[in-house]
Amino acid sequence: MTDNDVISKVKSDGYDGVIILALLDKEKEKYYTPGRVSYTPYFTYYSRYWRQWRTMYDRVYEPGYYTNTTNYTLEANLYNVQMDKLEYSAQTKSFDPSNAGTLANAVTKTVVADMAKKGVIPGK
Repeated sequence: MTDNDVISKVKSDGYDGVIILALLDKEKEKYYTPGRVSYTPYFTYYSRYWRQWRTMYDRVYEPGYYTNTTNYTLEANLYNVQMDKLEYSAQTKSFDPSNAGTLANAVTKTVVADMAKKGVIPGK
């Protein structure tokens, strides 16, 4: 469909606006969490030679690991088809959503709340 076909269809169906959500960027990132060594006491004894209590510690090593995340940058545009005008535009970034449905739900809630806050659509 061409832009004119879409506008004609939207107008003939009685709608006055169109929201277009576009994926601008999909970026994979790899993060490294460094390993660490922690010390835990495992034995305490009294030393006759130094006349004091001594504690022996055990070292526990936790290795480092990598995690991968996927970040999505999305743009939402609201067009007024009656006036052929862009009414609202926003970009949002989502960090590693569990699935496409979760991403769509989160972006929708964020964009609608922002449009209501800015007076583009009536708020609650």
